[in-house]
Amino acid sequence: MTTVYFHGSLANYIESATVVDTTIRKAINLIASQVNGLRAALLSGSWHVTRGSDEISEEGLDLNAGKEIHIYPALIGASSGLTMVILGAAMIAGGWMAAGVLLEAATAASVIGTGIGFVASGLITMFMGPLKPDYEKSEANNQAPSFLFNGPTNSSTQGFPVPVVIGRCRVGSVVVSAGLEIADLTSSQFEDLVDEGN
Repeated sequence: MTTVYFHGSLANYIESATVVDTTIRKAINLIASQVNGLRAALLSGSWHVTRGSDEISEEGLDLNAGKEIHIYPALIGASSGLTMVILGAAMIAGGWMAAGVLLEAATAASVIGTGIGFVASGLITMFMGPLKPDYEKSEANNQAPSFLFNGPTNSSTQGFPVPVVIGRCRVGSVVVSAGLEIADLTSSQFEDLVDEGN
């Protein structure tokens, strides 16, 4: 038997359910087909699925379900910095008023410092905004302002995601930083260099 636990907003529909041993995908589909609104909630959100202590990727949903499955809401960033500014201001005010009364001086200073960090981060988020890479733009070889490589090596502009590969891969890479060194060689030095390469 497998027990599936639903956390976050999914717990409003059902907190847990037990199904006969099956795959993770089938267990979730079985429960979602019997609980009103659960399937729509699953499709409209982002979720982390764990089997015991192991986090399961989308490809791993066809694995054996095991004894316990937990479905958690995926953490996402704030949509604007205004919330961070308000929270930071509240922390500063709360730390200032509670200093010496409810909190020790060091703890109050830590709360105030964290609040200042939240305010600064929120202001930066409000005024700067995230980078928006232009995926459609292709630079001509003679007009590339970033001087990245062309040809078999993939090159990208600032703001693109950097993939993390675990295991073997047969794909190109994303060049984060690269350098070239140019030197004038005599014919004998060039021949020596070629001989070392062979």
